[in-house]
This record gives sequence, C-alpha cells and structure tokens, in this order.
Amino acid sequence: MAERMADLFRHLTTGVYVIGVAHGDLRNAFTASSLVHVSFRPLLVALSVNPENASYPILHSGRVFAVSVLGADQLDSLTELIL
Repeated sequence: MAERMADLFRHLTTGVYVIGVAHGDLRNAFTASSLVHVSFRPLLVALSVNPENASYPILHSGRVFAVSVLGADQLDSLTELIL
C-alpha cells in the first residue's frame, strides 16, 4: 500500500484537487490547484488553506484531510457545480 501511495505522489502535477476535511460530525471540502509532495518517507504533502475558508477551522481542529485527484473528464462537472 505505501509503495502505491508513493507512486501516486511521484505523479502529482498541477491540476485540480478536492480536499476533504473532517472533525467529529463536521465535514467540508474545497478545491485546490496546488499540492506539493514534501517527502516519500514518510509520505507527506503540503497544502495551503486561507484561514478565512470554512474548511480551515475543521482542518485545524481535526488535523485530518483527504485528497481526491480529479481526472480531466471531471473538470467540466466541477465547473458546472461552482458556477
């Protein structure tokens, strides 16, 4: 499993990601256009969140997030949701 995750990290590029955050019963998600891998051992990524974003306090309290990498075919659907 760890090797498959490391392989994914090697292919992270500039794109659109959905970052999901959770703490207790609170859930939220936001899009990000920049995600940087920091280390392969341990597997670490870095992202930046505006403190004014509704997800920030959830992330800060829960310290847990998930990254969904969107495929090119999903971008049109995301654009429709946002607009």
